[in-house]
Amino acid sequence: MNIALGIDVNIRYLPIVRELKARFGDALAEQSILEVGSGDQGIARYLNLPVTGIDVAFGTTLHPKLKPIKHQGYLLPFESQSFDVVVSTDMLEHVPPEHRFLSVSEMARVARKMLCLAVPAGKLAEAQDKALDELYYKLRGEHYPFLKEHVENGLPTVETINQMLAKVTEHRTATIRHFKNYNLAIRMIEMRAFITPALWAKAVFRFLHVFSLAPSLLSFGNCYREIFIVNFDNRAER
Repeated sequence: MNIALGIDVNIRYLPIVRELKARFGDALAEQSILEVGSGDQGIARYLNLPVTGIDVAFGTTLHPKLKPIKHQGYLLPFESQSFDVVVSTDMLEHVPPEHRFLSVSEMARVARKMLCLAVPAGKLAEAQDKALDELYYKLRGEHYPFLKEHVENGLPTVETINQMLAKVTEHRTATIRHFKNYNLAIRMIEMRAFITPALWAKAVFRFLHVFSLAPSLLSFGNCYREIFIVNFDNRAER
């Protein structure tokens, strides 16, 4: 498993990998997987299994197991329940609030067995992103695009996401649960190291990623992200 990236990327994926393996075991390799907002690597980096990735753009470092589909808009170009698993991590906050329900409903629509949704959520997380955006601008004289979109769009709340998931699954048999992901104080240390353009900061950032191997130990207290797991019971729908 490749954990060469920083904690903030690793820790959003590793718990989802654990959930997928817990549900499917050795049969995970037989499941069709879609990642919405995958970028060049996404969960394929961690699973090393075929993944269809859909995003607005891709770079030149595509994972060999990732099948990229470039697409604009919130309506997904797939039939209903056409993928066994749908994954989306740190994507929803880049969607304007008025389009978030449509985005979530589309992901649920194309998922047959499981939907895994990781989302930065809540006022404390939103305040941290605003502080980090200001720090980035102060140190570098420009805004980091992803943080800028977080600030402009605002982060959803856990209650809002739960309400959306309850609505989009009301005609299907499903269980929904969520859990906290990535302590805010630890994330602040990592993100400050990422933002600071000094050699010592780069060394700290590279060192910190090893703690990704214990994601459960980094997700206590007030956390930056929530991970929502929706399991569909297709047997009950027959």
